[in-house]
Amino acid sequence: MTREGSRGMLAIRLANAGSSPGQWQPRRSGNDQVPANDGTRRPALWVVDSGRAEPCLAAGLEKDRRMLHVVLFQPEIAPNTGNIGRMCAVTRSRLHLIHPLGFVINDRNLRRAGMDYWRSLDVHEHRDWAAFRASPHGPKRLWLFTTKAERSFWDVQFADGDGLVFGNEGAGAPPWLHAELAAMRVGIPQANPGLRSLNLSTAAGIACFEAIRQVTHARRAVD
Repeated sequence: MTREGSRGMLAIRLANAGSSPGQWQPRRSGNDQVPANDGTRRPALWVVDSGRAEPCLAAGLEKDRRMLHVVLFQPEIAPNTGNIGRMCAVTRSRLHLIHPLGFVINDRNLRRAGMDYWRSLDVHEHRDWAAFRASPHGPKRLWLFTTKAERSFWDVQFADGDGLVFGNEGAGAPPWLHAELAAMRVGIPQANPGLRSLNLSTAAGIACFEAIRQVTHARRAVD
């Protein structure tokens, strides 16, 4: 693992910057790994916190229950991920990136799409879907956004701790993921069914702010 970017970007890379997409080759560089209580080292999940890289196991579970999670499954286009990261930073949502990625997170790839915001982003990178599902700091409940859904996202009730899952730009979500989240598939209505879909970052923004609207109203009702 290593910190990447000449400007001191705080996102902690878990994949070797020299590896090709689809490969998982953690780079071990001594100081970037912290021993766990059992004496082993944890290269799995990290979180950005006040300018320090710390194991995400140190984060508070209460925070996880009071936020939305945006989950990108193997995203391929850096500017889309950068835009979504910027949105997550502004809304204080947590971004989960499921490897392999189609790009390397560095200054050059993300500068045009929210690099300054990336420093303030709560981002978790996961080796694969299984590692994401095993994370203690993942969402409580998942919603899969897809054009294949019969139910509109306007017809469901989002809650604190929910995760909004998006497939990648090229292939969307794989069939096994559709099967796993079959009961939790929702779509964003399209007036023109002849077009394939919205841009990934646009869809994520629409979904995130609708969820925030619902959660905000629910909180006010309780308070």
